[in-house]
Amino acid sequence: MSIYYHGEFPYNASNRIGTVKWTTRAEEIILQGVPIDEVTFVHANYPGIDVGMSADLESTAEDIQRNIDIIKWEKTMAGITLYGSVPFDQVDWYSDRFMSRVDTYWRTLLANDTDADGDTLTFDSYLEYCAVHTAYIDLMAKYKVVERRTTGEEIYFPPESDEDKYCHATLEPLRNRSAAQHFFRRLARLRGRQIFNTADGRIGFTISGVQPGDIVCVLNNSWTPHVLRIVDSGENKVYKFVGDGYVHGLMNGETDEMDLPVHDLVLA
Repeated sequence: MSIYYHGEFPYNASNRIGTVKWTTRAEEIILQGVPIDEVTFVHANYPGIDVGMSADLESTAEDIQRNIDIIKWEKTMAGITLYGSVPFDQVDWYSDRFMSRVDTYWRTLLANDTDADGDTLTFDSYLEYCAVHTAYIDLMAKYKVVERRTTGEEIYFPPESDEDKYCHATLEPLRNRSAAQHFFRRLARLRGRQIFNTADGRIGFTISGVQPGDIVCVLNNSWTPHVLRIVDSGENKVYKFVGDGYVHGLMNGETDEMDLPVHDLVLA
């Protein structure tokens, strides 16, 4: 499964000329590229399926629980990626460094595909997504919706009652083509992939099964970075492909401009 949107590759990780060479072993090839970073932490798999949000109290318990699981998965990932071990009350919310980190994070969730049927998703769109979906979880907990729907109970509030108004205000943003809904649906593209953090503070994703210690590499003349795994750490290292990847800040030829040596990489 390649990383793309709208049926086209919008990335160009490297413009360097690439060549393919062979070793004396039939199962190995040699490619040129720049090993640039190391995976240090891998987040849990996307817990949903490729569908939108069921924004109704009449939805099945399974659908509602899946929505909750996806929202909590993203919130956990954001907490680890954005705050790490820094106590919440010590986060410098408005520092350039923190704001840059947030920008990198939400763009990585979307593979930087900010088009939403002609509109553009922004940082404010991400904040809307966070607020709306936090309210959704609070609503479901307040009225014990999953538990009640599990037993088949219908949940009904009289029109114009305080409960009815609260539910309408919470769920309505999820029923239209809002930024919150676009964000939620876009997360489904991460099915089969895992978000990771790197030693140098980068954020990216690749095929599920990526592990700490895997190497982020930009191969010459490649559309995207790739994640490689060392399978022989001898004098001449041998790697295997884990998968293509999205790593924010390495998608548009940035590595070509860095003063980093290009290596022959043996792949088995």
